[in-house]
Amino acid sequence: MQLEHEELRLLMRRELKDRWNQPLHQAIISVAREIMPSEFPAEDWETAAFVRSEEFLTEKDKKLAGWKQQAEQAGEDYSQREGELTANLIDIIRREKEEEMVQEIYLKLDQNEVELRLGEYELDPSGKSDDDIEEFKEQQKARYEHLQYLRGQAQMDTLPGHLSANSIAVLVRMSPLVEAPQRRNSFTFYCQTGSFSGFPMP
Repeated sequence: MQLEHEELRLLMRRELKDRWNQPLHQAIISVAREIMPSEFPAEDWETAAFVRSEEFLTEKDKKLAGWKQQAEQAGEDYSQREGELTANLIDIIRREKEEEMVQEIYLKLDQNEVELRLGEYELDPSGKSDDDIEEFKEQQKARYEHLQYLRGQAQMDTLPGHLSANSIAVLVRMSPLVEAPQRRNSFTFYCQTGSFSGFPMP
């Protein structure tokens, strides 16, 4: 079924927004762990061992029948695509869990806004000089301001200005043949060159 132009445009915009947000979410998690280390410890899904976890294997089992059916319909050998499909599933799950953690971080930021804005969150003055306390507070305030900036970028309703309607239109002109690998390749091309100009059209 061929997608209508407007539906495709919205799908492409959502895809690009998700790709834009992923490194922002990772940065948000990293900075939040500097400000609130006890609140957001490292998670199992962030490690290489996650692919062998019961959680992941359960999710993979749910997808297995569909993957094999798609491969059969496409006349492909499933075993040759299993690695790619598994890697894609890992990426999807991690992105979902990053999004969940980011929402938890936003909640903590809002709940502790006053302390964070003053640089006093997790401040333990015992055994510290006035200079040490002031340095800690300044560092915390700087991290908090940076975190709020990243949050603002991630929560924008639209893409950044340089990802203009014309840039999206270039991708939409690929509409008859838009497939996931081509969307990924086009985004990689943009990241490398800063433009969609010159990306090979089908």
